[in-house]
Amino acid sequence: MEWAQLMSDDWKIKYYAGLIYLNAGAEEKGISIWKNVGDIPDFTPFYIARSGLWDEGSTQAQSDVEKALSLGENDWRAGLYAARFYLSKEDIQKAERIAQKYYLKFPKNYYLGLQYARILEQEKKYTNCISLLKNIQVLPNEGASEGRTIWRNSNIGNALDLMDAGKFRNAIDNIGLALQWPVNLGVGKPYLADERLENYVLLQCYKRLKDNKSVNRTEQGLLSSSEQKKLTSDENDFISAWILRETGNKTGANQIMKELLEKNPLSNIIQWCGKIYSNDLEGARNLESKIDDNAVIDQFLIRLFDKHDFDKRN
Repeated sequence: MEWAQLMSDDWKIKYYAGLIYLNAGAEEKGISIWKNVGDIPDFTPFYIARSGLWDEGSTQAQSDVEKALSLGENDWRAGLYAARFYLSKEDIQKAERIAQKYYLKFPKNYYLGLQYARILEQEKKYTNCISLLKNIQVLPNEGASEGRTIWRNSNIGNALDLMDAGKFRNAIDNIGLALQWPVNLGVGKPYLADERLENYVLLQCYKRLKDNKSVNRTEQGLLSSSEQKKLTSDENDFISAWILRETGNKTGANQIMKELLEKNPLSNIIQWCGKIYSNDLEGARNLESKIDDNAVIDQFLIRLFDKHDFDKRN
């Protein structure tokens, strides 16, 4: 390839030479070759690949992504990559516009559909996200859990919105959907599914509706779940401790919280759980700003206890 570059200035030779260097670990030489190619290539994958090589903060990365989009109007990979790029740059509105445009152009492409759904979920456009996921057909494959995760999160998020609006029966319906494992999303329900968060949301709805029979049934289900040692979600272990204490088993509840806090000394969300459990509301508030806004389940837990348990207890 070095000889070929002496014989011709064709960009394809530089493109392949750069690929070889980059894959052989000679990154500086590969990057140098690709940078010197300029904007001559009319090949979408080149700009997608090069956009990831620029230094942090360089405007060239965005220029390459835009070039890939201009060349790849009919290339779904260009749209998928650009949507991911702008989402990573926290330009979520542009990411949504691109994802929507390419998904409408390629409605049977579930990669685009899932990316669009992920963006809608992050924007908290839950009803739009749920409607979209009902029409996506994900081919079953190992690790194909993303669609179902977005489905679950969007339905829980929508249920919390409905609770805020006092629409507790509608919230119950959404939790019913969150508990489903739609066949079209490409993954089946495991033998043991950790549904403690969903059931805790249901419990709060039944309490607001004064449906004591459903309250008792849901509490018993949560108590039964707390005994399943194979359920390992730390945040949900906090829910188990909370329910055990609420139903009179303070010793068991304290033991769970003790183990949980000892196991996760550096976790802000678990330390927050500890503050809530010990009724240190000010300490919990101080920790909330340190918890990642993109940690969806953590934010749901904060929202649920902030708005529904704090009000009752104060």
